[in-house]
Amino acid sequence: MLERLKLTLAALSSFTVLISVSPVAFAEDLTFPLGTATPSETCGACHGAIYREYTLGTGSDNHSAHAQTKHGNIAMPAKVSSSATAHATALSESRGQDKKDFHCDSCHFPDAFNITDKGADGKTKPKTAAAVNGGLTCASCHLTPDGNIRASHSTSGAPHKTVVEPALQSSVMCGHCHGYQSPDKRVPGKMFQTFLEWQEDYYKPGLGKDQCQDCHMPRTLRKTAEDFDVPPRSVGRHTWTGAHSRQRHLSSLSVTIVQPYENKQSLDFAVVNIGAGHSVPTGEPSRAVYLQVEVSDKKGVSTSRKEWMFAPTTDGQTTDVMGPHEASIRAGEERTLHWDPALAPGEYTVKARLLYCTDRFQTKPAKEEVTSATLVITAK
Repeated sequence: MLERLKLTLAALSSFTVLISVSPVAFAEDLTFPLGTATPSETCGACHGAIYREYTLGTGSDNHSAHAQTKHGNIAMPAKVSSSATAHATALSESRGQDKKDFHCDSCHFPDAFNITDKGADGKTKPKTAAAVNGGLTCASCHLTPDGNIRASHSTSGAPHKTVVEPALQSSVMCGHCHGYQSPDKRVPGKMFQTFLEWQEDYYKPGLGKDQCQDCHMPRTLRKTAEDFDVPPRSVGRHTWTGAHSRQRHLSSLSVTIVQPYENKQSLDFAVVNIGAGHSVPTGEPSRAVYLQVEVSDKKGVSTSRKEWMFAPTTDGQTTDVMGPHEASIRAGEERTLHWDPALAPGEYTVKARLLYCTDRFQTKPAKEEVTSATLVITAK
């Protein structure tokens, strides 16, 4: 293990590290002069399973189980079907963005931050790191401003100084990037306010006690550093299932079709946030949920269609370059939408579908079905 770590560190010419074959002398010699731009491969030399999880979206608890090729000095599979996590792709996703826009740089290239009871840095604008080569790395979350590594449990014999940080398992940890607040107050429905949505709409009202990690970092039992003499612990998986996860979509929203009056051409659609501890969709303004409704006659011929779009706003207004849209559905909220389709007398089948889209600004945005509902009605 030490040789593998030495090879990884040797590739980083800007590092100054004292390495000894003695475990006692080796402990706490590792420093991080690159700060949060420290490549995640450096951490992966010891934390292989977590590194592969962060990079690929999957990580074996046995560090040699999938060893086929090498990523630097880290054993990696030749091919894998699952995609990398959003955190691992933060560098590539931000290329071409205006570097003066803190909405991109401050999260895609964050500096080390402190944590307060109000959230990371008290929920102010994150600070952009001076060295930006690493994008969003392991150090982005785990490195403290004074150069220590924050962990959720105590450890000994690690090659770096470690401090126990209970908040690492709480939502305030995520608030550093996922919760901008306007200068005076929160603007409901505005982009990049997921932490505030969780705090004010879900946690404080008592809708639940789940932290972000409870849903987005499902836990497993593993050694955090495979080659060290440490016991297996309960550890959050570094996959951050979210906007690209069908599992999260299926557990977030429901839709119900209601015909309020018998034989009347009047329909209500109840869209309910049944499972998310924040608004849906949340985060980036490119995220959207579509409610598509189609009415078909007894022969299956489509007679009427209607579509609504739910999306975060950029300025608190529900109109942007894509036109008017509905605000995101808040935690625990039931949103009822009304429609009076023009129908000739007869029997019809109404189908309502909820679809999720990660980038509604594309020419042909890809949409994935979340759930659907069907109701047979009679119009007179």
